[in-house]
Amino acid sequence: MYSHRRPWKHLRGARVYEVSDGPGQPSGLRRGYAFLRQQPAFWALSQHPDLIHVLETDWLVKLAGDLELLYETATNRTDSSHLVAMSVTRSRFCEIFGNAVNELLLANSWRSSSAPPRRWVNCTAAHGTNIAALLRLFPQAKFIHTIRDVDSVAKCLVDWPGPDGTSPYNEESAYDYWLTTTKALLEAEMAFGSDRIMRVSFASLLKDTENALRCCLSFLHEPFSSGCLRPFTGLDSIGAEAPQRSMEIRTRSQTRDEAELLSGLLNQVPRSSFGPDPERIERLDAAFSENGRPRVSDGTILSLTERIKEVARSFLPADARTVVVSKGDDALVRLGDRKAGHFPQNEDGVYAGFHPGDGYEAISHLEALRKKGYDFLLIPNPQFWWLQFYGEFNEHLHARYRIAFYQEDTCLIFDLRDQQEAGGTNLKVMCESKVQV
Repeated sequence: MYSHRRPWKHLRGARVYEVSDGPGQPSGLRRGYAFLRQQPAFWALSQHPDLIHVLETDWLVKLAGDLELLYETATNRTDSSHLVAMSVTRSRFCEIFGNAVNELLLANSWRSSSAPPRRWVNCTAAHGTNIAALLRLFPQAKFIHTIRDVDSVAKCLVDWPGPDGTSPYNEESAYDYWLTTTKALLEAEMAFGSDRIMRVSFASLLKDTENALRCCLSFLHEPFSSGCLRPFTGLDSIGAEAPQRSMEIRTRSQTRDEAELLSGLLNQVPRSSFGPDPERIERLDAAFSENGRPRVSDGTILSLTERIKEVARSFLPADARTVVVSKGDDALVRLGDRKAGHFPQNEDGVYAGFHPGDGYEAISHLEALRKKGYDFLLIPNPQFWWLQFYGEFNEHLHARYRIAFYQEDTCLIFDLRDQQEAGGTNLKVMCESKVQV
């Protein structure tokens, strides 16, 4: 059933990030176009022979937060702390783990070319507001801020169908999202300097693609490669086939006026060169140290696996069998007294070891498992990219099955039982559940 293609096992060490003020999960467009229009620099740079793309890295910020707490714990008693005795600073402590992450990505990288890439590039949307955290792990990281005009972003957010088919954004919250994210990125630019964070407009990537990419690669101290132009080939024809946005945004508000003013300035005023600002860096570091990791009311930290286990206990029937998009992580299929298995899996029920080759393979495998008696499909937060990459799979799920549970930072669950069999089980999207984060 499965080929041995591994389209998302392309990892490499070093650090280049594209951060964006646009939405993190575009939908409603052809899959390739949706990815390109959201992170154009990312997909272009990942074609460079010395760069390779990395996905699913929201865990890096969580790792930095965990390390913050661990360092505090390890150095709490200065008279007996081994780290204090060795003069291991907080920054050195985090950097050591960052180097280990690099080695992990290097050791598990794969690419068809004979010469392995030297660096990796990532486009996780949430990283735009967590640059201080990433620099704790990777002090030499560089960032490319791709900026889009606020009206385009707001329309995309308002028209974005979330997992329950409706957008979580209204006009006001869409403009507020852009404004908040962009201000955070600009604050990071002013703090860390133009040698650390480059700004490029989405419009320039479309209108003057080669020159814009040359500037990006020069910023990264990499030679130009014509392969970086490949994702833009035929973009106009793809864009013409994209559906028109369903609504025009007309409501005026102070937030929208402020966002549009800032958007206009960013698109008109050239960015100057400037160095780092130690005082701003100190403020960002202090903010992350204070708010690096959310806690529940009793002071403990719930991991993703613990949150998923709590969701399963609270919202899944006791006799339910659930298949989990697990990436082989056995901890994700340990749902307490609820039975669960990997997705995808082989005939013995063991993780298959690779992702489906395309959306149709994913559909075929899911339906085969449903016939074997699985009742629910659980997609953890780090695997939400499946719904973007496997477009046919996403459409199949929403067309045939209803959502049993959704919480953005935890998981999405589809009820695979026939609607009449679901009966009175009143499962629905729970935006505010009893699971604490």
